Amino acid sequence: MEAVEIRYSYLREVSESVVNFIKTEYWWEDDTNFKSSIENDLGITGDDAVELLEKFAQKFKVDLDGFDFSKYFSPEGVYVNPLLIPIIALLITLFLVKTFIAGIVYPFDSEQGKKIFNFINSDQINKFFNKIWPSKLEKLTVEDLITTAIKGKFIKRETVKFVIKKGVA
Repeated sequence: MEAVEIRYSYLREVSESVVNFIKTEYWWEDDTNFKSSIENDLGITGDDAVELLEKFAQKFKVDLDGFDFSKYFSPEGVYVNPLLIPIIALLITLFLVKTFIAGIVYPFDSEQGKKIFNFINSDQINKFFNKIWPSKLEKLTVEDLITTAIKGKFIKRETVKFVIKKGVA
């Protein structure tokens, strides 16, 4: 494990800058944190992930030579196991029924309509499938991007130990 001496203020500054970058380019959910996976938790995959990392490399002056996107991100298209088709059809049906009911209820009772409308959303569906069929891809996390921005080249967070310089803010 590589030890990196760093000022706390610089670590905080880079962390905030990476978070703001992700917020600006895509989104930042309320439950997103430094351990959140770019693909699994934020849902950034395929061409979107490539675009995000290209912009990230340009903004933070990071060298991504040798970075293997296929190791961390699924391709843009999705393979669907034929055994999952009935489950997917059921989920789509539930989504359509939910949307229809919410459309009827929402104008009359906005709170109840919102509850029905938020009953099933794509984030919940993604988390459900990720638990049943976990990805074989390595996770690229927000903290990996922070570490990469600090080092100027791609590096996983678990390979670095940040040592805060004493007496320096």
